[in-house]
Amino acid sequence: MAEAPEIPHLDVLTADKDWAMGLLAGALLIVVCRGPLSEAAIGEINERLLALTQERPGQCAYICVIEPSSPPPAGPARRLAITGVSRLGRTLACTAAVIEGNQFRSTLVRAILTGNAMVRPPAQPSKYFKNTEEMSVWVKKMVPQAGADIVPSVEVIRQRMPKSG
Repeated sequence: MAEAPEIPHLDVLTADKDWAMGLLAGALLIVVCRGPLSEAAIGEINERLLALTQERPGQCAYICVIEPSSPPPAGPARRLAITGVSRLGRTLACTAAVIEGNQFRSTLVRAILTGNAMVRPPAQPSKYFKNTEEMSVWVKKMVPQAGADIVPSVEVIRQRMPKSG
C-alpha cells in the first residue's frame, strides 16, 4: 500500500486498530471506525467535539466513517455517542456518517442510526452516505471552509491505523 500523502491542515489525533480520529482545517472532526468503539473512545470523541464547537460554533462538522468490520456500539456506548452529539445543538453545523460495506449491512446500520434519531432527533442537519465522495460534497456545502481535502484526509487517517492480527 502506498504511503499516505501529507495533507496540509490535517492533524491525526488518535489512531489504534479499532478507531482513529483526525481534525481537518480546524473545522472537521473525522472519525474512522474499524472495530468496536469503547465508552472511553466515545468519551474522547465527545470531548473533542465539545472543544471544536467552542472554538468554531456553527462552523464545524463531525464525520464518522464506519468500516464493514465495525460493529454497532453496545447500548451504553451508543447512548453516550447520541448524547454527546445532540447536546452540541447548532454549534455543530452538521454530522455525516459514511456506512461502508454491502447493501444488507449498510441497510442494517442505517436502521440503527435512524432508530437512534427517532429516540433523540438530531439537533443539527445529519445525513448518511454510502461513500466518502458523496459525503464530502454535502459537508462542503454545510461547512464551506472545510476545503477540498476531505476524501484524501479520510484515507490518511485510515492508513494511520495499525493493522490488527
